[in-house]
Amino acid sequence: MVPRKLIEHTFRLLPVLILLPLVAGGAAIAFTASGDPEYESRATLWVSESGTVGEEVLGAENTFASPSQRQAQSLSQLVATDNFALNVAQRAGLLDGSSDRDLDWRTLDYVSAEAAALRHIRSTVWANANGTNLMVITARDSNAERAYRIVGATTSLYLERISMEANRKSDIVISFYQQRLTGALQTLDQLDKQISEYVATHPRAAEFGTFDPAFERLRASFATQNQLVTTLQESLQVAQLDAATTTDSQQGKFALIDAPAVPVEPVARGLKETLLPTAGALVAALMLGASLVYASFVTDHAIRSSADITSLGVPVLAFLPEFDSRLAQPWVLRRLVRRDRGYARRLAADLTPKQMERGA
Repeated sequence: MVPRKLIEHTFRLLPVLILLPLVAGGAAIAFTASGDPEYESRATLWVSESGTVGEEVLGAENTFASPSQRQAQSLSQLVATDNFALNVAQRAGLLDGSSDRDLDWRTLDYVSAEAAALRHIRSTVWANANGTNLMVITARDSNAERAYRIVGATTSLYLERISMEANRKSDIVISFYQQRLTGALQTLDQLDKQISEYVATHPRAAEFGTFDPAFERLRASFATQNQLVTTLQESLQVAQLDAATTTDSQQGKFALIDAPAVPVEPVARGLKETLLPTAGALVAALMLGASLVYASFVTDHAIRSSADITSLGVPVLAFLPEFDSRLAQPWVLRRLVRRDRGYARRLAADLTPKQMERGA
């Protein structure tokens, strides 16, 4: 059962409870409408390889994700790194100096221009997958030219990093096969030397029809090692060929389909962007009003009825009934009751004994 005093406090603060949502909702609508317009520039890339760019920590492998989803996740993680984000800001011209065109995205609470650039890039750039092989890189900014430069810088750095990573992997593969081939050639030379020394000490071992177990083991080891050397040489040639054609192959796997352009019109505010701030303001106002009612209820220790003394453990000896039935009437009639009471007090003050004697 709802306490009577809580209901009384609710109706007492009813004007405030009505005014709070109106003020909060109006302020949210005014703030949303008065915000600076945002311009959006985007670039579309073709992605046909699901591998990651950069170190292994940048690419969380998901066997069910498409190539565009994996690359979008990798790019988002790259933007979260200081090195990549600062390179984007540098290439986009955000760190060229303190010219007037760069001051509108800086505020005094930043520690440095680099910190301002990092925060601006991370709040401006994002990537999302559009189908299986299309990835869209988007940037929103209050300045159309700056949004275009940020998207262009992000796209070019991303493609350069892919090419650099592909070259790095090719170099690693070539170095691996070269080291293996060097070791295999040394082992082959040693086996050839051992066979020559064994034949020199055992001339009959190489004659036809002669079976020498030690010589046969050396010959088998030599043949196996020779096959290994041949395989490594072929793999090294394939790796070198891949390294020579890395640029052309990467252009087929990662290609810029739609280059970014300078936006002409600002982004239209959607229904979601308009309603969410208003709904949030209304919810906050309702929570604040409920907190005010609860605080008023908790801090009110006045005793107005028997329900207020139940927690004290004191027995109720008697009730004083309310003789004025008009107090149970609606709000307008209660105002009339208070007005009649005020008139009665003034009349009683006029009819004091002193006034009565003067009248006599």
